Amino acid sequence: MVFDIHFPKKIMKTFILKTASVLCIIITLAFSTYQENVPWTATQMMYPFNLVQKLNDDKVVKPTIICVGKVDLIKTAIATKEACSTLSGMEDFKYLVSKIAKDKEIIIYCGCCKFKSCPNVTAPFEYLNEAGYKNHKVLYLPSNLQDDWVSKGYPMEKVK
Repeated sequence: MVFDIHFPKKIMKTFILKTASVLCIIITLAFSTYQENVPWTATQMMYPFNLVQKLNDDKVVKPTIICVGKVDLIKTAIATKEACSTLSGMEDFKYLVSKIAKDKEIIIYCGCCKFKSCPNVTAPFEYLNEAGYKNHKVLYLPSNLQDDWVSKGYPMEKVK
């Protein structure tokens, strides 16, 4: 015996909207808990796929991409001489960004380890906030550069 239950469209629409609202609240709460001690907002996180789209689109102005750790370079990226968890790495970062207009899009990334425990992205991002940069983001590589970028075939600088 098969039961064929039909719900009125209004009830289904209400159910779907309420379920979607509850899911959005749960996701927001989970993200806000994670976000407690970071200097960026959800809108200041760049996802790899979105950055790849920008890099491949000839019609958009390319962001300045800065590697703040000791990992390989994403296509067009520049790197600090040392990881930004060091004093000399941060000094080099400050020097690099001093040459960039405050309204230019800047993407920083590391990818040496899991994003949530990376020692290299927070200080540079805080510096950009404090120095008055208006259009900066952190590249969200949840696992590391290899898993979240390289293994997907995303563009890298060629090793010389």
